[in-house]
Amino acid sequence: TVGVLNPVALVVGALMGGKSLRQARQREVEDRRQRAIEAVNQYLDEARREAGRGRQSALRRIRREIRTTYQRRADALYRSARDSLVAATRALEADHAGREARAAEVVAGLDRLRSFDLRADQLVGAAMDQ
Repeated sequence: TVGVLNPVALVVGALMGGKSLRQARQREVEDRRQRAIEAVNQYLDEARREAGRGRQSALRRIRREIRTTYQRRADALYRSARDSLVAATRALEADHAGREARAAEVVAGLDRLRSFDLRADQLVGAAMDQ
């Protein structure tokens, strides 16, 4: 009986050993699979964080560029409006001064005409007296 048990025990032992080896390999594969999943998850988390930092940096840069662009436009509009106001004020002052000068010329011309009229009346009166 011992002789029969030895080959049976060997077959049973081999089957159980093979099963244990397969189970060990499966555990090993499952452990590697789990580590790979964890590595991928860690990589994805890092990629998300980096993408978030890149997005924030891009947003800050874009906001800064927009702010700078519109500040320059606002400054240019302000300068243009200020220059227009100065030019309009000068034109108004020049127009006012020009009107006053023309009024003085007209008054002077009227005074000359009055003096001519007075002289003409005197000459006509003198000519009639003779």
